[in-house]
Amino acid sequence: MSGQRALEQPSSIDASVGGGSDRHSTMASFAGPVGKLFPLLRSLHEQIDACLADGDGGNSSFDGLGDTLSELSNVSLVIVKAEQTVEVDLCTSVLFVSSSPPNLLAFIDKTLKHVFFQNKEVIAVRMQAFKFVQHFLDAVCHGNKRPEMATAAETVVNTCVEAFKREQSSSAKVASLDALYEATRSAPVGVQQIHASKHLETLFNDYAVGRTGKSKSSNTLQSKLLRVMGLLGREFPACIAPFARQIVESSMHVLRTNFKGAKPIHVLISGAIACLRYLLFDYLPLFTKAKGKKLEELFELIFEHGIVMYAEMKQYHVTRESLQFVADHVGRFQAILVRWVSFVLSVP
Repeated sequence: MSGQRALEQPSSIDASVGGGSDRHSTMASFAGPVGKLFPLLRSLHEQIDACLADGDGGNSSFDGLGDTLSELSNVSLVIVKAEQTVEVDLCTSVLFVSSSPPNLLAFIDKTLKHVFFQNKEVIAVRMQAFKFVQHFLDAVCHGNKRPEMATAAETVVNTCVEAFKREQSSSAKVASLDALYEATRSAPVGVQQIHASKHLETLFNDYAVGRTGKSKSSNTLQSKLLRVMGLLGREFPACIAPFARQIVESSMHVLRTNFKGAKPIHVLISGAIACLRYLLFDYLPLFTKAKGKKLEELFELIFEHGIVMYAEMKQYHVTRESLQFVADHVGRFQAILVRWVSFVLSVP
């Protein structure tokens, strides 16, 4: 069975999973680990549905949701580690595409209802769910694009953005962004299917405002926004065009002020480097105006601070981003690199 055929399987099953003996025979046809996903997903939905029916989401206790979600994660990752393509594809479809049982993304959508707006337990479970989505996609794809994952990834992206718009804390927004980032890396998602232009506008406006709920957005959230906007700009260059100049200028400002400041914010530096690494592929003209001075400045910041200084400071996440930047764009810096090496060699 091909990967695409496997991902379509639960859709054909949905018609027969209405209840009674048909429902049980369908579950029985999924022997092994994949079959274990069905009751776990139903358990998640049944508890949320009961509270929605009662209109009591704000006062209810959801002690069992986290445990059920943890078991769902464990079963799914066991399937992935077995590396059986058909099983992995079926697992992916059940988790992200299936309507019977309702899938994990449908569960996340339900937790975004207004009745759960202030429920800290539900918010924590939603963050846990996004963390699982991120880990699952990374375990399956390892950052490489798999065409058969496109349908699942597109649904993940749209769910993540909807959650991002409604979350009222920086940590909750970060969880949705991490899953969004992994989904975009994992499959060739379509620009129309994920509404890329609209999503980029949402993320850019959030970054520009710099506030989440009643508080200032965390440095981690601002860093993740830069990274995700950069990746979406790499995937959909035309969609980021209205914001590209501002994002490049903001990222350069982050590097200037933090690399040369007394109290650098390392997480912001990492996000800005990642963002510029992605955008330099398609927006080189933004760096080469004024006789290429911005490109040369970027080179100096990356080499002198990001690689040399931060390696000595053991801030390896900054050094790692800097080295990845150089690996992706070494050809663009060839002339500058020759001058820089020549200067270093000329020093007594």
